[in-house]
Amino acid sequence: MDIELLRRATAEDHAAVEGAIPLMESGLVLGEYVAVLRRMYGMVAAWERLCERDGPRWMQPMMKERQRRALLEEDLRNLGSELPDGDAPRLPEFGSDAQFLGAMYVMEGSRLGGLMIAKHVEGVLGLEAGRGDAYFRGAAGRRRRCGERCLRFSEREFPTKRRAA
Repeated sequence: MDIELLRRATAEDHAAVEGAIPLMESGLVLGEYVAVLRRMYGMVAAWERLCERDGPRWMQPMMKERQRRALLEEDLRNLGSELPDGDAPRLPEFGSDAQFLGAMYVMEGSRLGGLMIAKHVEGVLGLEAGRGDAYFRGAAGRRRRCGERCLRFSEREFPTKRRAA
């Protein structure tokens, strides 16, 4: 897998997502933050259900270890919000383990700025560390380890085809 090619190919999509989620705005207010968490909950819950139901059997232990829905539930409760009970987004079906791993890469990538977001919302909203931002604080020490593990696995299973220059 050519990680640089993947990053370049998805850069525009990443920028669009970051622009649509105002978490790093200096004028962020609690109601807006809770609304973002509620939207994120729908996506994360849908992804985790998909993983449990359709994820490759050999990836189940890693996917289970990486679940974060409970952290969002905790945050929403700590902020006095009910859990969303509306329609969850419909995620695509994956035709191969490589496609599934690509989606997992995207979901794992969403962890990378979590600690920075947590510190920002704590300062702007006056939250206590881990109370209302547990999702972003997550398992900070495991972020890189899992990302590297996913990349090593993908290189082994789906090696980049090198082109002659």
